[in-house]
Amino acid sequence: MLWKNTESGYSLVGKLLHWVLAIFIISQIGLGLYLQYAKIGVADLYLYGWHKAFGMMAFSLIFLRIFWRLSTASPQPLGAQTFQAKLAISLHRLLYLLMVVIPLSGWIASSASGFPMSYFNLFPLPAIAPVSEPVETAFFAIHDVAGKLLIVVLALHMAGALQRHFIKRDATLRRMWF
Repeated sequence: MLWKNTESGYSLVGKLLHWVLAIFIISQIGLGLYLQYAKIGVADLYLYGWHKAFGMMAFSLIFLRIFWRLSTASPQPLGAQTFQAKLAISLHRLLYLLMVVIPLSGWIASSASGFPMSYFNLFPLPAIAPVSEPVETAFFAIHDVAGKLLIVVLALHMAGALQRHFIKRDATLRRMWF
């Protein structure tokens, strides 16, 4: 159960990827909202660098998670295939899509702004779009809307997990925990 899922539970690798990404994503949402709505001074500009660097780290982990997810079967779902089960599958697919779209749109928008990006000032990240105000505006809008959609999808994901744990009292949440 260390490397591969079983029919009844998730592997340690799957659990670690899930919870590490959960921490990254929730932290990035918090930092992103702070940067969007707080009055940022010149002394706080380093926070944009952190947001970008942690976003790129999460982006890398997303692809590791997708590779892992495709390389091992998921445990059997608990309970009947109901509307809730189909909704959960759709939400998971949307989560994966948003976990790729959000950092990618942020990278494109940052590239289009003309400001160089670096990974924690250790090495530069290549620009993946030409400097262009319309591209910058469009992709920051995508980044913003996708981020807000992610908040809604995460709330539904967490509500579903808590509902299954506290109301249905099944092992869905327990088998994703350590």
